[in-house]
Amino acid sequence: MNDTPTSSQQSQSQSQVQNLIRVEFAMSQAEWARFLWYLNRSSLKGILSWVFFPVMAVILAALLLHTGLGTTWRWAIVGFGLVYAPTVFLWRVRRAHRAAIRQGPHRYAFDDTGLHVHDDLVDVRQRWAAIQRIRHYRGLLLLYFAMDAAHCIPLRALGEHGIDDLLQRAVAGGAAGIALDLAPVASGSRAPSI
Repeated sequence: MNDTPTSSQQSQSQSQVQNLIRVEFAMSQAEWARFLWYLNRSSLKGILSWVFFPVMAVILAALLLHTGLGTTWRWAIVGFGLVYAPTVFLWRVRRAHRAAIRQGPHRYAFDDTGLHVHDDLVDVRQRWAAIQRIRHYRGLLLLYFAMDAAHCIPLRALGEHGIDDLLQRAVAGGAAGIALDLAPVASGSRAPSI
């Protein structure tokens, strides 16, 4: 049996390679902060994690002021409640950025069937139908594959024509819920159109 590819297989393989959108990038700490902030504010769990401790601190402060029982350690608890959520958020941003640096640059390849993510530790393929929704937020393109999990691609990595090309492939491939938040792009590039 002959294992050499036929000329039609070679031309099909070449057209698939030419048809790929390849992207390689390393996210900055500011991009990680925007991404994690968007994920936090887009879920009830994330909003509650930001609101719970400050609200409890304010209630405790009101009780301490009203009763006059404010000792040093009680006021320290109020202070802790006010700074806990922002501190944890900044720690998560730093941890995500450091992990991404150790992992190396993200490499994405998009074609008509879906996306392929690969770096030093990950090699994943997803069909467009697995993408539940696509959002655009402050210079980031978010491809959700679960309710609160998304691929995050900076628009700077896609270039001007890559965004429209990628969205056309996603629509043709059956990605659901493509509802772009067409907020102005912070980096000055134009917002995607579909």
